[in-house]
Amino acid sequence: MPRKYPPLTLAEVLTILRWWKFKEDRSSGSHHQWKSTREGRPFLVTVDYAKAPFDEDLIASMVRQS
Repeated sequence: MPRKYPPLTLAEVLTILRWWKFKEDRSSGSHHQWKSTREGRPFLVTVDYAKAPFDEDLIASMVRQS
C-alpha cells in the first residue's frame, strides 16, 4: 500500500513536540525522551534522532506514546 504522507524531518518532529508543550527530558545516545504533562497525566515520547527522516510507522508510534 502506498504511503499517504511524506516522511517528516527531525526539525519538523521537534517543532510539533514543542508546539504540544513537550520539553526534552533526557537523552541517551541517539534516543531522546520528550516529556509533557496534560490533565495531570505525564506523557513521554521517545525520539530516535538517528532514524530521521521519520516514516509513517515511526510517526504513528510516537503519536501512540503521546
